[in-house]
Amino acid sequence: MEVDLTKSASCSDNPVTRILNLLSEGIEEIIVIVRKDTVPFDFARLVATKKGYEVEKLEEAETIIKLRFKKK
Repeated sequence: MEVDLTKSASCSDNPVTRILNLLSEGIEEIIVIVRKDTVPFDFARLVATKKGYEVEKLEEAETIIKLRFKKK
């Protein structure tokens, strides 16, 4: 599953909230595209660890990062 969270429409569509909800669903692998200033990699790693996932950077541009969350 790949989700682009670079364009949030409202506060209920917050990228951090969306990532937490996706990880809570227990999906085996999720690829997420986010703005680095919204979801820094260290924060993503902390959230992933707490939810039983590993996270890795797939791509990184100036302001955007593509992350893969994979269940441990």
